[in-house]
Amino acid sequence: MPLADMLTYLRAHRDRPARFLKPETWTKLHTPAFSDSYALGWVVRKDGSLWHNGSNTM
Repeated sequence: MPLADMLTYLRAHRDRPARFLKPETWTKLHTPAFSDSYALGWVVRKDGSLWHNGSNTM
C-alpha cells in the first residue's frame, strides 16, 4: 500500500469522517464487545487510543 493511502486509512480511524462510515459504525468498530480491550481488530488502550500489531496471528 502506498504510504499516502496508509495515512488516509489511519487518519480515517483517528478522525472518523462521516463520508467513510456512519458515526455509529465508527463507534461500534472502536468499542470492545467481547473483552475489555479488543474491538473488531483493534486493541483499545486504557487511554482510548487504538493499537494493532499488523497481524491476525495466523
